[in-house]
Amino acid sequence: MKCPICSLETKKSYKYTQTTMHKLVDFDNKFINFCNTCAYGFNQPFKKKDLDLYYEDYYSGKLHKHLFKRFFKLEEDYTVFTQDMRALSQISLISNYINFNLNLNILEIGSSTNNFLCSLFHINKKSEFFSSDYKTINNKPYIKNVDLISDKMANNYKEKFDLIVMSHTLEHFQGLEIIETLGIIKKMLKKNGLFFIEVPNADLNKYTHERIVPHTSFFSIESFKKISKKMMFETIF
Repeated sequence: MKCPICSLETKKSYKYTQTTMHKLVDFDNKFINFCNTCAYGFNQPFKKKDLDLYYEDYYSGKLHKHLFKRFFKLEEDYTVFTQDMRALSQISLISNYINFNLNLNILEIGSSTNNFLCSLFHINKKSEFFSSDYKTINNKPYIKNVDLISDKMANNYKEKFDLIVMSHTLEHFQGLEIIETLGIIKKMLKKNGLFFIEVPNADLNKYTHERIVPHTSFFSIESFKKISKKMMFETIF
């Protein structure tokens, strides 16, 4: 198969690491194609309807975030009571490039428990917060649910957002969706908007333990540089 980033034929492949985590049986039968040029790995395609069902009905329901809510019996936002170090670290970094004292439109894609948005709300209550996810947990009235990422979403929110955050989400998109997805995000950003994205550093030649279910894309630093150049994003950090 051709690499979606380099458009070159891939000649190397890996198997997913065996896991006891609840997963689609398909993961046992799929290979991860690997590009030796940019070190990007991408799965053999799944049917979209199968992945959608998996994420909607199984994946999030098995994760610790649901167990956390059940054991602590907090129907409200538990980030009020806990320190979410990843969210605080991300906010600290982003604050070097955007003024959180302003009224901003902020979108998080793949929000899940909304830890990032809830944490940011306590810093800046003036902004508008939007969340796009299959199943958002612990919803708060100050967070607006929006469409799943799509062309419809791009048209509805064209050049609307000052900040779009995508934390450990893009690796769940399939290889052929990556460029299209980033194109939609670019349309929704304001002219000088900021896109913050975090993914695992998963050069499979170096880090074989990163061949984990249910990731369907595996990024290296080199592949992300090429993606950034292809999308004409200015990389500032």
